[in-house]
Amino acid sequence: MDLVAPLMAMGVVAVMFAVFVSERYPPETVAVGGTAALLVLGLLNANDMLLVLSNHAPVTIAAMFVLSGALVRTGSLHRLMRLVQEGSQRHPKLMLPFVLLLTIVASAFVNNTPVVMVLIPLVI
Repeated sequence: MDLVAPLMAMGVVAVMFAVFVSERYPPETVAVGGTAALLVLGLLNANDMLLVLSNHAPVTIAAMFVLSGALVRTGSLHRLMRLVQEGSQRHPKLMLPFVLLLTIVASAFVNNTPVVMVLIPLVI
């Protein structure tokens, strides 16, 4: 059994994880660097890498990050964020059910991915 390739891939992922956690470089730099390392080491085929871009899911998730950032920067979520922050100081045990209920209601009308992306800045 050839274990060299899986161990090399795990090594690249471990290094990427460490650099992500250290926050020394921007996340996009680390992701592109990790992909380049996998390509150079021959662990990832260029055709397989390009096939990922033909899938709509990564593009959709990237667009949701942009949407979430835009909602935060324009202040659209500021009022809701302030409500949650003030409520968590006054009634911390009630805020988790409030955010959960907000998520449930939003998920009933919108796909889960955008709901999560928009609520991440609210909860963090």
